Amino acid sequence: MTNRPVIFSIIIPFKSWSSDLEECLNYIKKLTLKEFELILLPDEETTVPEEFLDLPIILCPTG
Repeated sequence: MTNRPVIFSIIIPFKSWSSDLEECLNYIKKLTLKEFELILLPDEETTVPEEFLDLPIILCPTG
């Protein structure tokens, strides 16, 4: 992650990691505007798969 200014946040609450969430993250990776932060709100502790570690993710378990 680089030190770019954050212009907007993308907030995604979810119960557990799923193919729908992965599809969403793959679309986010394709965004041309990169000045965002991605806040993931899982119901329980989870691990972000390696393929998404290049995204500016903030992981905040809520359960």
